[in-house]
Amino acid sequence: MVFDTPEDIVVRYFNWSASIGAPALDPVAVHGRVYAIECKACHHQIRHSKGKGLTIRTEVCGRCGRPWDFEDQFILRGNLQITRRPGSTEHWLSPWVDIGPELQRLYDHREHRWPVRTFCARCIGQLSLREVATEASERFRRAPFAWTKERVATLYDQGRAVVGDRFARKKWLGAEWRLAS
Repeated sequence: MVFDTPEDIVVRYFNWSASIGAPALDPVAVHGRVYAIECKACHHQIRHSKGKGLTIRTEVCGRCGRPWDFEDQFILRGNLQITRRPGSTEHWLSPWVDIGPELQRLYDHREHRWPVRTFCARCIGQLSLREVATEASERFRRAPFAWTKERVATLYDQGRAVVGDRFARKKWLGAEWRLAS
């Protein structure tokens, strides 16, 4: 499934999310990590868990100390087998189960928090720059900057670039997404 723009993914994801029922319903039953067999850098096959001085424990190579590659995996609630039958629940949920956690990581990322949240808010609410600035200045008074129309435009562009680049790397956006502005 490939989309034309980052806005298209965000709007369709949140529309889908709202359509699955109660907000507390989480279609993911289990999530976890599948680690690579060996270190990408030195091909060593022993990894260690490291947490001292870090906010989150991470797996690192036992030889060179570089972070160990992994891939997040998710299992949907209900039938754990992915059926090949088109129109099945799993088929309907599968693209969004990957997009949701990726979007959440960007949404909560310390460096990209304000741009991604501004981008999502403007996409979902279909608001003007001035409307976003007015609403945000009332709700987020402790932001490390003043909410102006120009600031919202800058944050929106930064958030669109971050989300678009991440989704393009995941191959959810075509390479020409920046041209569709």
